[in-house]
Amino acid sequence: MGLHERSSLTPDHRAEIDGYLHFYNRRVRDVLAAGMRGGEFRELNPSPAALGLLDMLNGVSSWIRGEEDADTDEVVETYTAMLFDGLGDRDRRPT
Repeated sequence: MGLHERSSLTPDHRAEIDGYLHFYNRRVRDVLAAGMRGGEFRELNPSPAALGLLDMLNGVSSWIRGEEDADTDEVVETYTAMLFDGLGDRDRRPT
């Protein structure tokens, strides 16, 4: 169930899917928070970090169309680099 298809659901089905989405969002937030506590990730507010990550990943479904668009391996490589390294130039970061 993609985010864009939710509007076509009945109110009862939408409520059911929303429950799954909230559960999934909490799980991602909790994983990020655990990684922050354990020093794997830098300290950020895990709630907007989780929403940003999920929006980045969910958004791909609205624009990627396989071979007619960007190569999926390149998308995976770019998203992974952005997630773990950010967009800043490491050589230009202040020390």
